[in-house]
Amino acid sequence: MAHDGGGGVDQNTLMKVMYDFICDEGPSGDWHVYRMRLMEEINGCYDLDLDLVTDELAADTDAFLGAAMQLDISRGDHVRSVYGIIMAVDYIGRSEDRLFVNVRVVPAFHLLGQQSHSRIFQEMSVLEILDEVLGAELGQYGRTLDKGSEARGTSPRDYCVQYRETDLDFCVRLMEEEGISYHFVHSEDTGHEVLTLSYENDDFKEVANVDGTAVVPIIVTRPEVAELESIRNLDFLQTLTTTSHWRRDYDFLTPLSLLEDQSDGADPKGYDRRIYRHTQRRYISDDVADRNKDHLEAAQVRGKVGRGSGNVTDFAAGKVFELERHIRDDLETQFLITRVVHTGECPEEILSTSSGGAADGPRYRNSFECIPLEVPMRPRQITPKPRVYGPETGIVSGPSGEEIHVDEHGRIKVQFHWEEETSYDDTSSCWIRVRQQWSGPGWGFQFIPRIGQEVVVEFLGGNPDRPLVVGTVYNGDNSYPYSMPDNKTQSGIKTDSVSGDGSNELRFEDMSGSEEVYIHCQKDFTIATENDKNQTTGHDETLAIGNDRTKEVGHDQSELVKNDKTIVVQGKHTETIVKDMKLTVQANRSVTIVKDHDETIQGSYSQSVTKTKKVNVLLKSDEVVGAMKSVKVGGLYSEQVGASRSITAVGAMSFTAGLSAKLQSAKGATVKAQKDLALEGGKDTKMTSAKKMNIEAGDNMVIVCKKKATINAKDQLTVHVGSAKLILKKNGDITVEGKKINVKGSGKITIKGSNVAIN
Repeated sequence: MAHDGGGGVDQNTLMKVMYDFICDEGPSGDWHVYRMRLMEEINGCYDLDLDLVTDELAADTDAFLGAAMQLDISRGDHVRSVYGIIMAVDYIGRSEDRLFVNVRVVPAFHLLGQQSHSRIFQEMSVLEILDEVLGAELGQYGRTLDKGSEARGTSPRDYCVQYRETDLDFCVRLMEEEGISYHFVHSEDTGHEVLTLSYENDDFKEVANVDGTAVVPIIVTRPEVAELESIRNLDFLQTLTTTSHWRRDYDFLTPLSLLEDQSDGADPKGYDRRIYRHTQRRYISDDVADRNKDHLEAAQVRGKVGRGSGNVTDFAAGKVFELERHIRDDLETQFLITRVVHTGECPEEILSTSSGGAADGPRYRNSFECIPLEVPMRPRQITPKPRVYGPETGIVSGPSGEEIHVDEHGRIKVQFHWEEETSYDDTSSCWIRVRQQWSGPGWGFQFIPRIGQEVVVEFLGGNPDRPLVVGTVYNGDNSYPYSMPDNKTQSGIKTDSVSGDGSNELRFEDMSGSEEVYIHCQKDFTIATENDKNQTTGHDETLAIGNDRTKEVGHDQSELVKNDKTIVVQGKHTETIVKDMKLTVQANRSVTIVKDHDETIQGSYSQSVTKTKKVNVLLKSDEVVGAMKSVKVGGLYSEQVGASRSITAVGAMSFTAGLSAKLQSAKGATVKAQKDLALEGGKDTKMTSAKKMNIEAGDNMVIVCKKKATINAKDQLTVHVGSAKLILKKNGDITVEGKKINVKGSGKITIKGSNVAIN
């Protein structure tokens, strides 16, 4: 329990508190305060309730509404001012000579709760967002923001959404998320309240007692006649709170490495009470540890709370005082005021008497809450974040002139319909991931929504900061690829060529009796089969290729045509077989070549005809054999030449017949050799001519017979050498003519005749 710190009282008593109301924008007249109540707290807007009185009975009290005002709370030369905007005016009534009115005063920041927005901030820190929002909104009331040391809230958020949220809730929520506290400083220099941010307890200013110090003693008995402003009592409440905190987040760039941080702690009895939070990430960078610490500090703020009352007029939320004269020495320390309620009365204003004739009662008092300055003042996250209940739609956006705008992760930008300021470009939203039907490491579905398409967007956990594209829908500008309802039995996929008018398409027709699978490729069509491919066509197949076709088979190819096969090549036909080729025709084969036919065989050539072979050359046939040629006929061999035939052998030529050989000509026949000519018969040799036969030698002629030789002429045989002649006639006459005739015999010479004449 608090005590007065001593028995006596200094005779230099405190001066009475006076109230002065100033409102230049309000109605004319001299307005006096006869009752006042002011509630203010850290991380909250203050609320000032004033009962005013004037003798201007015709005053236009409506003029107070929205007016800026100033309330001075004075104790002699020690003045504390409160500024604000009159939010409400309550006309109470009047007496014979007085008009009574009640006004409610709030900071301009509080009025931001009466306006809401849906907008997106990208690549901006919380302090930058607060600057942008509050700079304009507070500026219209002539108010400012003091960001202080800027020790927090400077890291850019890639994406931050204000969704159906008042500016007040949005700004407060961001400050809570960053662990930034705020309070209001009423500055005579600026002439208005200043929204002031604080990051650590060192940022808070000290209370000024009437002696100029921050020391505030406890005085229980008659504090109003003491030398210093004081407090009458200070109760100190300690409460069990959360002792540890565990936070975990997910980063899609490292899906198997969760981001997490744990803080350990226990109460005085050794018990641990832990809070677990997850999936509320704000930045691209890992800030889990910082947020984990902030949440734990915010939970422990209520663990040690002082409650008291007093008459220190400079007590304000966000100020520090040093306590003296407490019964507990450990409480004689510095405290941070977190909440204070001021009340004041001026009964003389109602009684129409001077202040000197007023009743002696406390004209000012307050009740307050505080925490030891050593306890970090961290705001609790109590402002609810808006949730998106159900899917939304938006339009895919991107830079002008592009059809597809995507990053390395397949994410897109979306312009939401609910955003106030639409741009429909690459600044419309953050990069948003796109749900696919299947996704894996380098495999799965890939359909990237294109600029201008309407997409369906879900928000993870309902969080507007975490959009996810889950599908697309058609609209008035983007219709179905197959007109409805005429083609309601068709299903499929039809793409659109980028910077072109073409498309690729896979379509299914499910009309009974007309079922069809249709595939269209605007340009190339590539099929890759790592192993087997089986293709079965129950009826006809038509293949039309507008240009070239290349087919490569890595191993064997087998083709079976159970009926006819027709191949028409309107240009050239080239076939190259590296190894052997075997062609089997089980019935007839006919080959027709309209023009020329060339065959080149670099190795051997073998042809086997089981039955008849017929070669018919209408004009000319040329055959060139570079080396040897052999023709073997198992039976008869007949060759007929309609005109001339010439056989030329550069080297030797040999004709061999197993039996008889016959060379016959319908007219003349010539056997000619540039050098020697030999006719040889293995047994008999016969030369026959139907008429004349001439054997002529340009040089010598030798006829040798190893046995008998017979020359048989039917009419006459003549042997003629130069002027010598031997004539044998069929009648038996023999004539020998010559210049000189010698008959010489090594043996006996006999001349016998019926009549022998010797001249």
